[in-house]
Amino acid sequence: VFMRPRLLLLVAFLVLNVFVCTSGGSQGGGGGMVPLGDPAEEASDQEKVKQKPDPNESMEKLLHWAIENSDHQALRDGAVQAQREQQQQQQQQSGEAQAPAPEMGQDVLPPDERRARVQELSSMMNSQPSETELIKEVVAMLEDPELSSEDTLQALEALQVLVEPIDNANDMKVLGAISPVVDLLKAEEGTLRAAAAYVVGTAASNNPRFQLDLLEVYPDIFSRLRQLLLDSDDEVCNKGLYAVGSLVRNQRDLSHTFLAGGGLGHLESLMLIPRASQADVRIKRKALSVAMDIFQVDDGLVPLFLGGNFPQALLQLLQVPNLDLQEKALGGLQALLHSRHEPVVQALRANRAEESLMKLQSQLAGDVRAQQAESGDDDSESYLSDVLHLCSSVLGMMAQQSGQSAERTEL
Repeated sequence: VFMRPRLLLLVAFLVLNVFVCTSGGSQGGGGGMVPLGDPAEEASDQEKVKQKPDPNESMEKLLHWAIENSDHQALRDGAVQAQREQQQQQQQQSGEAQAPAPEMGQDVLPPDERRARVQELSSMMNSQPSETELIKEVVAMLEDPELSSEDTLQALEALQVLVEPIDNANDMKVLGAISPVVDLLKAEEGTLRAAAAYVVGTAASNNPRFQLDLLEVYPDIFSRLRQLLLDSDDEVCNKGLYAVGSLVRNQRDLSHTFLAGGGLGHLESLMLIPRASQADVRIKRKALSVAMDIFQVDDGLVPLFLGGNFPQALLQLLQVPNLDLQEKALGGLQALLHSRHEPVVQALRANRAEESLMKLQSQLAGDVRAQQAESGDDDSESYLSDVLHLCSSVLGMMAQQSGQSAERTEL
């Protein structure tokens, strides 16, 4: 199935840009297109700040999607002409005589016909659609009841790239792009549910205007996203956590809205209940990250976090044999203790926190000694020793606050 004509213009535009970016160091050479790979997933646990997207990376993602849905012969013709035009410009600027362009499997065209083809391609470039028009095109595809699941997935992947810039994300409501994406959160195929959540998370990341637009159109958006957190499909759950995190991070009101529907209980369950897959640690870590983002926006939430299973979940994560997860769980305990609410120590001691911390401390100390013996350097610093220091610090905070609590009790 070939893409719509307007999206074919995007292909030619992208091909031209790829040649411009990659052919500068190869005068008269074969050049060639950069190799394409699958669109990369968001950087692991680096979603705190919405970075300005790399234009080359975004272009490559869109080009990959466009190639999969385009007329390959038309794309090849456009690529040949784009390369010839670029080489012609380089030769004119350098004052060199025009040398014949590489054949790339075809006969070289006569000069007059070649110029006519270049002018035709240039005209097509000038009429290439804007990003707004591309979003409209993707929305039309998503609203097509005859669109296959595979094409729907590709359309969502293209939209995810298009809404990385905040301005494009802010246009989603006006362009009617929110409803078809949110509706797909309930799609039968897990890949579509995950892709739709990824679009929501990308558009919402550090973008209060889109967040308000989303809540206006779908006041029940958190209810829909909470269902994804219960999904047995690991990637659906993972992308659901990404979307929730993008909405609640640094947003007090949205955090309270998420919690009002039992959101903390969903996060605690993800931290407590093992998943029979390799994604278990990743999902636990992301659930903890979202929980701590919420905790940090409002000191008044401490009683809520202490009243449920959050202390138990933190202490259970200390037992998971993953150093990064153990460090983040220790950071969560440290944040609770820094709040200096007296019930914190009581809640932790009720869950035998000191015993868990001392057990981890002993294990980490043994691992550090083994590492130092292997390296032959007793003073070597490592990530392992850093986590050991953090564990000891949390134990010290507990002991200090337990002593202060005991003194107050005596008085």
